[in-house]
Amino acid sequence: MEEKLIFCEDWSMSAMIALLNNSNKWDLFAISKVNGMGNADYEKKLFDFDFIEIVPLNSSTGLSYVCLNKDNKWGLLELNGVGNVQCEWKLIADFVYDEMDVMLKERKINKNKF
Repeated sequence: MEEKLIFCEDWSMSAMIALLNNSNKWDLFAISKVNGMGNADYEKKLFDFDFIEIVPLNSSTGLSYVCLNKDNKWGLLELNGVGNVQCEWKLIADFVYDEMDVMLKERKINKNKF
């Protein structure tokens, strides 16, 4: 199973995980339970729909982003550290952008810093 790991503060355990589903699209999951020692369960599906593409912009600074392509339109998820691996998240750009780079430029996010 193909996966993408999404980090926010702790590089030993991802805050979220994207998994390729049977439709060849991506589902996004957050931690449902921390088991300890870099191990967690990811059972909380964050959206009721799937994505054509997911591009993580990972960091360990407590601020990360996830670019999400739904129906050929890009949106942006922001992850904020809260002192543990389970970061808070919010959708800061709705799915209205034709290009990921235009969306990031408008939000003044340099993807090369992640």
